[in-house]
Parts: sequence; C-alpha cells; structure tokens
Amino acid sequence: KSVGEHKTVTVTGLTISGVDSGGYTLVTNVYGSIFARPLTLTGLAVSNKVYDGNTAAAIANTGVLATVVGAEVCYLNTNSVTASFASKTVAAGKTVTVGGLSLSGADATNYSVAVHTVTADITTNELAITTLLVSDKIYDGASNAAIATCVLATVVSGDSCYFVTNSAYANFNNKNVGDGKAVYVTNITIAGSDAANYGITNQADATAGASIWINSSALSLSGMTASNKVYDGNSNALITSYGTLNGVIGADVVTLESNLSAAVFSDRNAGAGKTVTVSGLTLGGADGANYSISNQTTTANITQAPLTCTADNKSKEWGTADPALTVSYASFVGGDNSNVVGGLVIARDPGENVGAYTITPSGSTSVNYSISFVNGTFTITKASRSVTFTPSSPQAYDTLQGLSATVTPGTGSWTFAVLSGPGSIVNNTNLWMGAGYGTVTVRAMVSGDATNAEGYADAFVVAQASPETNSIPWYDDFETYGTNAPLVGGINGWYATSTNCVVQRVVRNSGAQAVILTTDVMLSNRFD
Repeated sequence: KSVGEHKTVTVTGLTISGVDSGGYTLVTNVYGSIFARPLTLTGLAVSNKVYDGNTAAAIANTGVLATVVGAEVCYLNTNSVTASFASKTVAAGKTVTVGGLSLSGADATNYSVAVHTVTADITTNELAITTLLVSDKIYDGASNAAIATCVLATVVSGDSCYFVTNSAYANFNNKNVGDGKAVYVTNITIAGSDAANYGITNQADATAGASIWINSSALSLSGMTASNKVYDGNSNALITSYGTLNGVIGADVVTLESNLSAAVFSDRNAGAGKTVTVSGLTLGGADGANYSISNQTTTANITQAPLTCTADNKSKEWGTADPALTVSYASFVGGDNSNVVGGLVIARDPGENVGAYTITPSGSTSVNYSISFVNGTFTITKASRSVTFTPSSPQAYDTLQGLSATVTPGTGSWTFAVLSGPGSIVNNTNLWMGAGYGTVTVRAMVSGDATNAEGYADAFVVAQASPETNSIPWYDDFETYGTNAPLVGGINGWYATSTNCVVQRVVRNSGAQAVILTTDVMLSNRFD
C-alpha cells in the first residue's frame, strides 16, 4: 500500500472469452504507482504584527492535518516551519506564505504537505516621542514656541521617517518671562518614504520645558540728556531727562524706574561730547518683569574750571643772586595741586639797579583748568652793610676819645651820636666823657649810596666816676700811690677791702687833689 512508482499490481479473477479467445493469453501481472496523499492543515493561523521593517511572520497556530487515512500514523513536524508576509509594509489581510512543513510518523511517507498561505495584518508602528526640546526665546509678547529637537523612538534602522517641524504647533503656557516653563506641542507629523508604516502614539501628551528669557536688549531710552558741568574733580553726572522707552511690545505696560540709578562721565577730565553712562535703571509696570534695560548712555560736556596763577613777590639786595621765582595757584578743586599744571614759565623784567621790576608768569596749561595770570613785583633793595665799631672802654672823666668804624661793603661818610649816658660827641668824631658814671651808648652811622644802604652799629663805653661822686681826697703829706696802684694800704686813712679797687689816675678838681677809683667799693676811714 505504500507510496511507490512502477509497483507490481496483481490482478486476479479475470478470464477471457469469445470465439477467438483461444488464441490469446491473459497476462495478469501489471505495474502502477501509488502517489503520496496530499494533506491540508485546518486551523493554520499567523499572528498579526506591528510594522518592524521586515516580512517575517510568527505562526500563531499550526492547525491539524486533515484526510489522514484510517489509523495511519502521520503527524506534522514544525521544527523548520517558516512564515513570511508578501511585503514588509503596513496593510490588513496580507498574504502570509507558510513553508518548511514536514511530516513524521510510521506512515508519513505516504503523505505530503504543501506550502500553505494564510492572511494576517501588519499594523502601523506607533512611535513614542522620546526627546522633545523647545528653544528658549527672548520675550516677544507672544506665547508661541519653536521646536528645536524631536526624537522619535524605534524607527527601524534604514527607514526614512522623520519629524516635520513646520506643521507642528508649540505654545508656552503663557507669554510671560519664566524659567523652565511648560510648552504644549500639537499637530506633530512625520514624513519620509517609510512614514506610512508609522504613527505617533503620545501626540496628545507632547509637552516640553523651555524658558522665556528677559529681553536684555529690547528696551532703550531715546532723548535722554545730561547736564554740562564745570570741572569739579569727580566724574558724577546729572541727568536732566530720561527721555522715553523704546522697544516695548504691543500694549505691554512698562515704566522706567530711575530712583536708584547713577550717572557718571567716562572720566573726570574736561572735554566736549563726553560719554555719560547711566546704571541702576529698573523697569516697573504690569509687564515690566518681562523686560530688562541695560546701562544707557548719552553725552555732555565738562568745561574747564577757572584757575588763577599769581606770581609771588620777590626781593633781593643789590649785588646778590636772584631768588627762585615762584607762583601761587588759587581755586584748585577735587584735591588737585600744581602737579596737574604744566609748561609754566616765570620771568622778570631785566635790570640790576635798585628798584621794582615786573614778574610775569605765562605758559601754564592744564586739561581741566582755564588759567589766568597775575603779575608780581621783583624788588632790588640797596645792599645791607656790616658796620664794625669798637671804641675803647672804660673812658675816664673829662677825656676825649677819637671814634672810628669800618663798613663792608663799600665806603661812606661817618656820623657818630651818643644815644644815652654821660657823654657827648665833639667835632663829629670825638667822644667826651662827662661827669657821672655808668654806660654810654654810642652809635656809628655810615651814609648810603645808589647801591648800598645806610648802616650803623652801637657800642658801649663805660664812664669813669667824677671827683664829686667817686673820689677820695689826696694830700701830699700822706702816702702817694702811683696810677693803677691797689688801694689797700689806704689813702689818707681811706682803705678798701678789695684789691679790685685801684687808683686809675690823679686829677685835680677845684684846687683839691683826688684819685679816681676804678670800681664802686665800700671804703672805710682809718686815721692813724
């Protein structure tokens, strides 16, 4: 009964008949073939699948073999079964070819199983958005956003499927400035040659985080003005008008707050059209938080401050070198001093004769000062002179002393005068000592000339005592003492206790002899 070709077939029970049958022989051995019985599968099924870029299919149910004869042993062998969709693309009821079927069992050779076909679906691959980034933006008064990056998950390698940015809509939760604001994205679409095999699963929930930054350059001031000023040693500036705000979007309400602002020139020095920078400006109003304002600038002038340069008066004596010429400045500001002035030239009128000359300052310049000049006076006085006058001292009563003195430099005519004491000038150059005792003050004066000043010097001459006041009687019959002899032994019974008392000279006054003593001493009377 087994399948085979040219199998012997034995025929029995056959006879021949007819008038001529005797001439024939009946052959009963013939040959034939038994072919394998084709079997079919009932209940064969293939699983639907999500598009994955290939045609492979998965057997869901191998089913059962139909039309196996009687109790023969034959069963399906699925170890090498394959299943393939007709194409990889998405579609419903796609033909799936199941091959690689084989049979096992004692009677398996008597059967065959052919390639089967069934149908199944390939559904769209619903892609998840794994990365959705929205660009930060500068505040513009609107809530719209721009998608920067959209990454779709599980796109099959080699497939052409990409995000279409120009069709999507992205919006911040509101228009206001903020960090990490929620952005809602809708109408995300895809394109590419394989896009029909894909869908987007979570489009309704697509959100992203982004920031709306303050518009750091949007607002500026037009018409801002600053006051010109006279140089005062600092860079402070005064704003006279802040002008108007530029760059406010639409109907936004924004106000300028300047109460904490500060304005400064680029430096403190004088100049025209100098930049004035205003810092510390802030914004208020309902929409002020959505804007910022940077430092603003305008220009103004710093004019030079007035400064007076006055030549200091100077003088010298004739014949000496000129002193250094100097000036004094009035009205420096901001701690400035003469170090900020350059180019000073000071000169006096030429001449060396005694008299007054003009001192002229000029040439001084300074970036920050406008300088005016005031002349000074240079005076040449007559040369002062040194007088040497040393008359002899002491000088006895009733004597004359010739006076003389010297002067440096130059010469001149001399005049002598007694300023105090018991003396007088005789014949212009002699000192006569009169009665009395004490000190005579004498002045020697020399006349001046065109270049030398008058000069004088005072000297002191001790006056000797007169007989009436400081003398003792002198008699011929007593002891005689020579001039300058010590008055110790006594004269006519008078004696002194000190050897400092000496006889200076013998004089005669009104007919009586007397001695002049050099000092005032206590005398005692001793008569032997």
